[in-house]
Amino acid sequence: PDSQPFAHVENISGNPSVVITKTSDVDTHQIISEGDRLVRVGWSPDGQQIAIAKSSGGLFHTLSIYDLASSEERTIHEGPLNAFWWSPDSSKLAIVEEATQIEFTHNWSVLDVDSGVVTLLTTYFASDQFLFVQDFFDQYVESHNIWSPDSSKIVISGLVLDLEKVIKPNGDLDLPPEFDPEIWVLDVSGDVEPVSVGRGTLASWSAQ
Repeated sequence: PDSQPFAHVENISGNPSVVITKTSDVDTHQIISEGDRLVRVGWSPDGQQIAIAKSSGGLFHTLSIYDLASSEERTIHEGPLNAFWWSPDSSKLAIVEEATQIEFTHNWSVLDVDSGVVTLLTTYFASDQFLFVQDFFDQYVESHNIWSPDSSKIVISGLVLDLEKVIKPNGDLDLPPEFDPEIWVLDVSGDVEPVSVGRGTLASWSAQ
């Protein structure tokens, strides 16, 4: 974020590693984490932490945080993971996971970086356009801002599901045969129901 160090993945002595390199000394690499077959990194907006997601193939299996002040990495989430977005205040990560109850659905949750507490916000079917953003989140995270500027809400698009109504007591599903994607605002406290603000396939918060 300050245009000096940049994080990337590089083969060091034959092993994939997550490294930090400074623009003033591109020949010196600081190894901050062991790599994997697939790695995605994301700087916190304040430039003090780096989120590192690792995959051996398929979904990410581990999400860790590297703290630049302490030079320490700690795992904050283990389990299948699709995508993550830093909050503007650098205190939280919005994360996307595949839901287990209904095929092709995803869970949106918020992970508190300090405590590691995960708050489930909703289960939904993503719109085709937003699903593409999810799948390639590392390429869209800077240009597609899902967080409100005050870090209190996120915006998604698709069909939000009320699982108590959709999943019957006998396990059968009561799903609409088709749906028009809507824009949904999710309060990251988890205490407020998702709010639909209208039909749409993609939405982004303003910077202010």
